[in-house]
Amino acid sequence: MRNFFSVPDKEKNYQEYMVYVLAIIWSVVTGLIVSVGFYFFPEIWQRWLTLLIVAIFICLFNLALNRFGYTKLASWSFTIMLWLFNTIPCYSAGGIIAPGILSQISVILTAGFLLGWRGGMAIGILTIFTDFGLVYLELTGQLPIPSVMHTPVTRWITAIIPFGTVLALQYYATNHLRSGLLAMQREIVKREDAEKIKDTTLHSLQERLKELKTLYSVNQILQNEDASYQQIVGEIAQALPLGWQYPDITAARVRIADTEFATKNYVTSEYSQQVEVKSALGTKAFIEVVYLKPMPEFDEGPFLKEERDLINMLAEMLKIDLDRRERTVELKDYKYALDVASIVSISDVNGLFQFVNENFCKASKYKREELSGKHHSIIWSNFHPVEYFDEIRLAMQNGTPFRGEFCNKAKDGTLYWVDSSIVPFVDKNGKVYQYLSISYDITKQKNAEHLIKEQAAMFKAIIENTKESIYLIAPDYKILQFNTTAKERIEITRGMELHIGADFRDYLFQDISYNFYPMFYDSLKGIDRSEEFRAKGVNDQYFWFQAKTSPVYDLRGELIGVRLLTESINDRKQAEALLRENEEKFRSIVEQSLVGIFIIREGRLIYVNPGFEKIFGYSKDKLVNRISFEDLVHEDDVEIVRDTYRKRIKKQKPKEQYIFRAIRNDGVLLHIEVIASLITYDHEPAVIGTLVDITDRIEEERRISKAVLDAQENERLQIGMELHDNVKQILAGSGLYLDMVQNKLNDKAAVSNILVELKKFNAQAITEVRRLSHQLAPLVEEDTKLNDKIEWLIGSLKLKELVSVSIQINEFEEPLDNSTQLTFYRILQEQLSNIVKHAKASLVEINIRSVNDHIYLQVKDNGIGFDVNSKKEGIGLANIRRRVQLLNGKVEVVSFPDKGCEINIHIPKATVLR
Repeated sequence: MRNFFSVPDKEKNYQEYMVYVLAIIWSVVTGLIVSVGFYFFPEIWQRWLTLLIVAIFICLFNLALNRFGYTKLASWSFTIMLWLFNTIPCYSAGGIIAPGILSQISVILTAGFLLGWRGGMAIGILTIFTDFGLVYLELTGQLPIPSVMHTPVTRWITAIIPFGTVLALQYYATNHLRSGLLAMQREIVKREDAEKIKDTTLHSLQERLKELKTLYSVNQILQNEDASYQQIVGEIAQALPLGWQYPDITAARVRIADTEFATKNYVTSEYSQQVEVKSALGTKAFIEVVYLKPMPEFDEGPFLKEERDLINMLAEMLKIDLDRRERTVELKDYKYALDVASIVSISDVNGLFQFVNENFCKASKYKREELSGKHHSIIWSNFHPVEYFDEIRLAMQNGTPFRGEFCNKAKDGTLYWVDSSIVPFVDKNGKVYQYLSISYDITKQKNAEHLIKEQAAMFKAIIENTKESIYLIAPDYKILQFNTTAKERIEITRGMELHIGADFRDYLFQDISYNFYPMFYDSLKGIDRSEEFRAKGVNDQYFWFQAKTSPVYDLRGELIGVRLLTESINDRKQAEALLRENEEKFRSIVEQSLVGIFIIREGRLIYVNPGFEKIFGYSKDKLVNRISFEDLVHEDDVEIVRDTYRKRIKKQKPKEQYIFRAIRNDGVLLHIEVIASLITYDHEPAVIGTLVDITDRIEEERRISKAVLDAQENERLQIGMELHDNVKQILAGSGLYLDMVQNKLNDKAAVSNILVELKKFNAQAITEVRRLSHQLAPLVEEDTKLNDKIEWLIGSLKLKELVSVSIQINEFEEPLDNSTQLTFYRILQEQLSNIVKHAKASLVEINIRSVNDHIYLQVKDNGIGFDVNSKKEGIGLANIRRRVQLLNGKVEVVSFPDKGCEINIHIPKATVLR
């Protein structure tokens, strides 16, 4: 944070700077005036000290506003405070002569600096009218006696100090004007330099833009595959002049092989730029650009260095296009012969692709331009070992054709297989200069082979690792095949070891053989069978398993035997038994529940429990599949229930819990609370839910709300009466005394007596207001003991003036928290008020003690009492019960006619200790 007294930046924020400077100047001036006053008039040192304090406050206050960004507010605040600071002493000192008209002129100048000419004018006019008023008051003798009598010296000093202020203000104004002019001059120079740089940069950018446009135009011309050399050179020559500095005096000439074109204005000139290139097959291309008249010298005569780069770049583009077009013509013959059904590629001795056909692009998923000039490793998949490529490399070096299968990787990362024949091309010296590869896509064949192997391995793994026992049994019961699980199960359940060729009947359980043979015979006839069996194992324990039989045929369709699959279903059978048991328990709970339970499908009730029947007064026969759920809903709430059901069926997550009104069979209006969720019932969406009749709770809440509102209205009425009967009367008396003061201002003794009486009335009013406020919101401080708070309550109710009060409060190991003390306070306030109003008692006992895990509060009186069974509980006792319930406590009321009343409250310590 910046230092409070640091000087603001004058150039960035002149207004903030002026507020700061003027506040400091006026503080210094006021200090000088006060110093003179102390020296010459020490007897009125209080006046000088007051002026100094006020001046310091004005300075600091407005500096603070200024520092925190309220500069405009500080300007107005400082000007107004300064005007008042100079004007009020004029009145108190006996006229405008002290402190002097120069001070007011300084204030007007300050207003002009901070508020502009309008603000200065407004303060000046205000000062003229104020001075006129002071003159008038002085002429009519209404000004107070001057407190300061100036000598010629002091008058000169009090004049020269404000005059110095005017000079200081004038200096700062002139200095600011000079600084502003210098800053403006510097800014103008900066802007002129920036404009020059901008113009130079803009010109350079425009030249580069022309060059880029020319490059783009030539590129577009070369993209035309069907264009002839005549068309190409003509269009390029026309496009070139626009890329040079002076297009109006620029001409161009372009030649490819024997085809040449020049612009209409072309003539031979000494101001010329030329470039010539050759294609790979020796075709020459020539470009020339000339200026038709002399121009200023630059990097290369009248031409720029960038223009040389441009013409070289255009020539290189033309060479590349010539190479491409010539290669295209050369490869058309190869394409015609090999492109129909083969994947064809040509690479140089370094393995760089010189040509790929369309089929190659389809297989590799690369574009031709992405492969051209790239090494053939771009499609390697790293599937083959290094030795495999060493064999190919050796054959190529010897000029020997090679045939083999390759796994390649396409651009998208997928693999594909090709059967390739690679033929090396040799020159007349027997040296290899390129390779031709002719391939055929065998990916489907390879995938099929791989899939067969993979499925065979997977099938074997499944058979060996499945939980099912698998057997292949010949028609004569000989075991042809079995898996590991079958072997292990036979060892566990029969204590025997399986063998290929063994008779399966030796392993059968005798108690299931009569059911197994029909299954086996049916499968020999081509029928699939499935049965569940219960058998006894070697340890005489029964177990369940499921057996499935099906026929097995060879490739010629002849029967091999029967496949037998067996699987233990012990866990499932136990789960089914447990499920049936739990279903019975759940059904018993649902049927006996007092809560209504229902299931709705397609808007209709398909299940209700007895609790539902009892709530709505219908029998199950009249509810299930006969009426919709909406028929039970009050007509005003039907749309709510329908929308909630529709959202839940559509899985839009409505509220799981909601309340609606319903009509019972006898026409009584019910308030129902529902909790529902979405389920699947018979493969269709349905809604299951529980509902509770909360009609009594709603009615109780309404009764309590009405009681609370009544209590609030009674309390407001009581407060109004207290204010009217006490506070208003006191204030009315105070008003009468104030009227008397107006008529006796000259009688100091009478005024003094009236002020004494007014002070008494004021004290009475404060006492009454404090009493009312403490009744409404007592100040229950944490540091105040509970006993002191109760004593204060008894005092505020003036209870000891009416009855004898006994208070017994035990000390607690840990203090009660503040909210609990407030609760005890309110309970006592409620009950003691009832005693004062209704009990007619002469003795009240208050006892608060700690016993075991509870805190007990007892309030007992010897009043007239009442019959707790016959009398309806009032609002006061209801309020006490609610407060105790919030602390998880209990309330016991013991009272009999003419035997007083006793209230016992029990609250757990865990909820009230800090």
